[in-house]
Amino acid sequence: MKINLTFKKTNSLTNKEILIMNSARIKEYGKEGKLDFRKVDAKGEFIFVKDNGKIVAFGMMKPVKIELDDKKYLINGIGRGLALEKGKGYGRILNEARIKILKKLKLKLKSKSPFPKSCTCCLMS
Repeated sequence: MKINLTFKKTNSLTNKEILIMNSARIKEYGKEGKLDFRKVDAKGEFIFVKDNGKIVAFGMMKPVKIELDDKKYLINGIGRGLALEKGKGYGRILNEARIKILKKLKLKLKSKSPFPKSCTCCLMS
């Protein structure tokens, strides 16, 4: 088992990667699971977990605008997480990579924030 992570902006996704993701989503969620990633996640960054070069899990992070108490925030949202092989820890590896990215941003909510201190969201503006 040789695990590595690949990070790609949505506009850099290959047709093969999109096919793999859509095939997995259709298998998991039915034909309604198919997405035009380049359209719905245009500003996202995809994370691929690969085992011996084969994609075994994928997920995405993208900027999301939220409003709370008349204040606007830009946070990193996570989504589209899916392990192609269940029960092997690939989903856990994907989520650990997401957490590591958020921690690297070193942007934490101040204690006066309306969000709980334990919130893993990162304030972007």
